[in-house]
Amino acid sequence: MISIGMGDFSSVWDFPLERVDNPNQGRGGWSEVCYYQLPAPVFDTSALYIKRQQDYSFIDWRSPIKGLPTFQREYANLVWCIERGLPVVKPVAFGVRDKDGHRQAILVTQALDEYFSLDQVHMVAQLGIRLRKTLIKSVAAVIKNMHQSGLQHGCLYPKHIFVNKTCRQGEPVDVRLIDFEKASLISIFNKGVFRDLDTLNRRSYEWSVRDRICFLGAYCDGDKEEIKRLITRLEK
Repeated sequence: MISIGMGDFSSVWDFPLERVDNPNQGRGGWSEVCYYQLPAPVFDTSALYIKRQQDYSFIDWRSPIKGLPTFQREYANLVWCIERGLPVVKPVAFGVRDKDGHRQAILVTQALDEYFSLDQVHMVAQLGIRLRKTLIKSVAAVIKNMHQSGLQHGCLYPKHIFVNKTCRQGEPVDVRLIDFEKASLISIFNKGVFRDLDTLNRRSYEWSVRDRICFLGAYCDGDKEEIKRLITRLEK
């Protein structure tokens, strides 16, 4: 377990924390996300998300029977992204152990308290038309860069795309992606790129037609034929 100033794995596992949502049940186990306000800033952040899970695994060639914790895949994907300069939430600590016949895992990341997610409609609604357009183009550029780097997100919902609250017209928009449990490398045998775009398109309920065209225009670098092709596929 990488140290985060809270002790060893057992200390973090047993530490009383406030859940941000109901735990996920399935895969033969459970998984939860908790928020923790630090007594003093650490690693340039004042709060953390501490994710804990037990027997919540995916089948992998390295462990075809028992499987591996989904947080192990998420941590590896976050490190992969950071090594390539992709803007993602920063991991602070990761650990896994086997205890009493159960496999337990912890993943700690910085909290994005200075950001808002795209599913926070009231925050997006406060933006003017020009800044909203700039924001959408910035999001498209980040997603395109991720895809060109060879990774599909696998669960590209608006709630997994964060934008800094201080975004202003004429300045670069700081975008961060989270939740990489289902991310995987793109291969010629899958359709991960389109699935990401289709998921975002279907889940962006509040986006207007203008917003969607703006996104595709930025993602396709203005290639009109490619934009038309994607529109046709997304409308099916």
